[in-house]
Amino acid sequence: MRSVRWLVLALLCAACALNHPLSPPSEDVAPASDKPGDFLDLAPADVPGDEGLDAAEEHPADAPTDAPPDAPEDVTVEGGVDAPADVPADLPADVPAEEPACAAGQLRCDGRCVSVDTDVTSCGACGRVCPTGPMAAATCEAGRCAIRCDARAGDCDGDPVNGCEAPLTTVANCGACGRACAARPESSALCMGSFCALTCNPGRADCDGVEANGCEVDPRSNPAHCGACGRVCVAGQACVGGSCVATCAAPRVMCAACVDPSTDALNCGGCNNRCPAGQVCAGGACNCTAGFTLCGASCVNPRSDGAHCGACNNACTGGQLCVGGSCACPAGQTFCGGRCVVTAISTAHCGRCDNACAAGQLCALGTCACTVGQTFCGGRCVVTATDTANCGGCGMICAAGATCVSGRCYCPTGQTVCAGRCVNTTNDNGNCGMCATACMGGTTCQTSMCRCPTGQMSCGGSCVNTATSTTHCGMCGRACVTGQTCAAGVCACAMFFSVCGSRCVNLSADPVNCGTCGTTCAGGQTCQMGMCRCTSGLMFCGGACVNTTTSTMHCGMCGRACAMGQTCTGGVCVCPPGQVVCGGACVNTQTSATHCGMCGRACAAGGSCQTGMCRCPMGQTVCANRCVNTMTDNANCGTCGTACMAPQMCRSGACRT
Repeated sequence: MRSVRWLVLALLCAACALNHPLSPPSEDVAPASDKPGDFLDLAPADVPGDEGLDAAEEHPADAPTDAPPDAPEDVTVEGGVDAPADVPADLPADVPAEEPACAAGQLRCDGRCVSVDTDVTSCGACGRVCPTGPMAAATCEAGRCAIRCDARAGDCDGDPVNGCEAPLTTVANCGACGRACAARPESSALCMGSFCALTCNPGRADCDGVEANGCEVDPRSNPAHCGACGRVCVAGQACVGGSCVATCAAPRVMCAACVDPSTDALNCGGCNNRCPAGQVCAGGACNCTAGFTLCGASCVNPRSDGAHCGACNNACTGGQLCVGGSCACPAGQTFCGGRCVVTAISTAHCGRCDNACAAGQLCALGTCACTVGQTFCGGRCVVTATDTANCGGCGMICAAGATCVSGRCYCPTGQTVCAGRCVNTTNDNGNCGMCATACMGGTTCQTSMCRCPTGQMSCGGSCVNTATSTTHCGMCGRACVTGQTCAAGVCACAMFFSVCGSRCVNLSADPVNCGTCGTTCAGGQTCQMGMCRCTSGLMFCGGACVNTTTSTMHCGMCGRACAMGQTCTGGVCVCPPGQVVCGGACVNTQTSATHCGMCGRACAAGGSCQTGMCRCPMGQTVCANRCVNTMTDNANCGTCGTACMAPQMCRSGACRT
């Protein structure tokens, strides 16, 4: 077996050596080595090295049958091919085996031979992948990327990014981009299987196959295409509704059948012009028969038609009939209140219109009457034998609570009629013991007597509990004073309260009954623990509580009054700063004309006090305790006491005439 493998390997190497110079070197394949013993690994990368050799063993006729007896043992090398024994053992391990060359027009890309002219993953260059898009597949043509559209789509905008965006089955792009299907007369355009076609409007047909004139035929009336294209009506026939029918002799015309439009009520004046019910066709026009009138769309007999009696829209109402063109009630009836009635029996129209019978009455032969056993009282029929409002006769009213028996009023057993009603005088509070005896003041009628409830007594016309009543405490008429309560029939004030006059008071705090009744606290005093006292910080002076630290009438103690102008500060009377008390009042001795410089020093009349000194106005002199001008004063002319005698006058300090 090893001899056969060696022989096959030798033949393959020989064939490789003969063909190798004819193959162009690939840029991806390492150049052949010049070292002795090198060889080309031709085994495909995806086939184990021994598989090709095993195939050669199946054809022994192609190889020598004998092997040299001294054939060396096989040596296994990378790639799975058994190497001859004379291969140098010191061949470097990193020398790669030479890859097979690619065919003409191909390049080795990513370990495989591809045609960059057509391969979509390496179009024009290794690794250049052609993009795809919607409704499209990528293609590579002459090294340039392109797209191949699906059968029913096209790239009408020339943009490969959005693929084949336009379906080629629309009237705008029918079979190819921009191939629009045009609309034709009496038809609609459509795209069918990438070809433009027409769809005819209802009642139209395309019989000449010419696209330009559309659906030119009406097969319902065209005798050359009656009902279908090419169906021709023979001579004497006409096309009616898509059917060939025989033509009619004048004056008859074809309307589904031969008819005379001048007399045919279904085709009066023209086909399908139907005359309304009751009309006849005469002279090609619809008319009513004799004795009938056209009202609306119908022929009516105005002498008997209840909706058009005597004239159109004059309807008979309320049960009336149309007789001879007039509305009238049937025999034995009268038209009353908008309807026909029998006045002989109608309770609303008894004997005549609007003559109504009273409640309970019947109308008999046109007369209102009550039934047997009843009497007409107060506008209604009553049985006087049992009616409590008409007991025994009209207007005979029984007392409240009474019943009418055989025309007489009776109260229930044990009751008496009082003020028009039946009462039990043994327990009726308004009629106790007898009629009109009313129980008052909280009493109730018990066994025909007015009595107070248990534990109460009648006092002053009212029932009271003398054990708790403040107006009748313990007995009738004993009233408790204001503030007292009645307990067990005894009036008493609350704890710590005493009776003073007509009320309960607290003697320890009442300012008008302080300590004892009638002791009144005056001048702002309050009652404290039964004694009248001023509040803290105040003293009772002159009949009033005052603050002796600030009171000018009681400064420091009762009765010590401050002088005029003084204030009381801390219980001491003081004048304002710069003032002293003179003559019972605070004065400023620096400016006071009555106390100038000291108390009691008065300045002359007309003078003033300035810094504690009396001074006359400029040019004046004090004479007889007053300031005068000796230059003009007749009593002191020139000097004090020199008087001018009349008729002299003092001028410039001298008496002159």
